[in-house]
Amino acid sequence: MYKRIKVAKGFGDYAAGNMLRLLGHLDRLATEAPAAPYKDSINKGVGAADDKEIAAYYQPYGQWRG
Repeated sequence: MYKRIKVAKGFGDYAAGNMLRLLGHLDRLATEAPAAPYKDSINKGVGAADDKEIAAYYQPYGQWRG
């Protein structure tokens, strides 16, 4: 379903992930690169997390990680 949503005009990774949640699929994270600098600014020097680090953090939530 993710791939089918992504082919629609205007749907990148983040929008497709959010659409999946609206459709009841909570297993896919919606991460967006512009959010990383914000995370860095609030954590003062910790550094921005990449998508793999974010996914690893939410992995324990299993099918509800999204």
